[in-house]
Amino acid sequence: MKTPPPDAKIERARYGLILDAPFFGALMVRLPIVRDDTVPTFQTNGKEIRYNPAYADGLTDAETRYILCHEIMHCSNGHLWRMAGRDVEAWNKACDYVVNQMLDDYAAECRTHHQPVPWVRAKGMLDIADRPQWRGLAPEQIYHDMMAAQPPPPPPDPNAQPDPSAPPDPSAPPPPGPPAMGNPISGQPDPNAPPDPNALPNPGEPGPGDFTAPPPDEATAGAEPGAESGLEEDWQIATVQAERIAQMRGNCPGAASHLVDELKAPKVTWRDVLREFMRSRAKADYSFSRPNRRHLGRGFILPGLQSEKMGRLVAAFDSSGSTRRFVGDFQAEVQAALDEVQPERIDVIVCDAAVQSVQSFEPGDEVKIDAKGGGGTDFRPVFEIIDDPRKAAEYDLDMDEPPVCVVYLTDLDGSFPPDPGYPVLWCVPEECRSRQVPPFGEVVAVK
Repeated sequence: MKTPPPDAKIERARYGLILDAPFFGALMVRLPIVRDDTVPTFQTNGKEIRYNPAYADGLTDAETRYILCHEIMHCSNGHLWRMAGRDVEAWNKACDYVVNQMLDDYAAECRTHHQPVPWVRAKGMLDIADRPQWRGLAPEQIYHDMMAAQPPPPPPDPNAQPDPSAPPDPSAPPPPGPPAMGNPISGQPDPNAPPDPNALPNPGEPGPGDFTAPPPDEATAGAEPGAESGLEEDWQIATVQAERIAQMRGNCPGAASHLVDELKAPKVTWRDVLREFMRSRAKADYSFSRPNRRHLGRGFILPGLQSEKMGRLVAAFDSSGSTRRFVGDFQAEVQAALDEVQPERIDVIVCDAAVQSVQSFEPGDEVKIDAKGGGGTDFRPVFEIIDDPRKAAEYDLDMDEPPVCVVYLTDLDGSFPPDPGYPVLWCVPEECRSRQVPPFGEVVAVK
């Protein structure tokens, strides 16, 4: 069946963006726009935009331009490829705050420079002004805050006898997944409850403009959707090109330039930084006590590179919450350091607001981190153990000499001690880097 063409309003909005907002217009031409009665409002999968004509009929031309730009900015920001198993509805809402903030900031730039604003915010769009604490945060952090604020599901009734032949009970607890907001018994919205102005948005509530995972590439079925076809990279290239076009037209959003700067930045993984940080602390020098054998046959006696065994390392893990999903990766990197760098030993300290566990590993050991905890965050107990031999003795540790370096995986949401005077590398989830700047040490983003 032939796909129906988009409505005249949609076409006007598309061409209006090409003329009046060149950054967004250059990206808009990448996506076919298709009528689809099955989508509630507008939706993109990175290859096309689908829209409900009944919903679009209720929009003005200016609101249509806004929601089209909302969709393409999800693609440019890579939100479709960053879901990582999260609840789709909640992830959409977290990303909406980021995208709408970018669009509203561009509108503010237009007003500052006495330029016409190319759109009007569509009704029902989430507004960062309602949640100023989320301004500038990555969607991953916003998602975490939204989900953490949801009430726990009601406990099951231990006396209930399930009847497999009975129809579903609307008052039964909801299935596993993000809990619904509303009635504390049924989990359903309570129509009689007064609105709470301080309530966080319900991750499951519908809203205009969303996105889904990109369709799989038939040539490489079974791989992660979208990534195997190079669609994410195509969008990155298109975003850089759109920014260049907008710069030439003298009409480029500041948020677009910032996004392109991030795309152009060299991609170095936190694991590479971590390994180089530890390797660079290994002592190595040239010595005639072990001549370079490569040149002995030619009659030259040249010094050879002699490495001493590396001293003690400390790996600290913040078990308070945001970093717990990285415990497996962190454990693997500690194991790699133990096997490759061959330090004297690695002391692993797990701490939230207080020290939860202390373990020591030597070359040849298998690293298994006991990641206890889950409360607040305080960095000082870790450094007290390192710097105070009496504290260290309470955990059967010999800390007479300072460590070669300390690696700390944390979300940075805690209290810092004074500068200890030895190298410290803070490994921080990317969405948490803006929380605060450590008073000492280096910082690497963990993705």
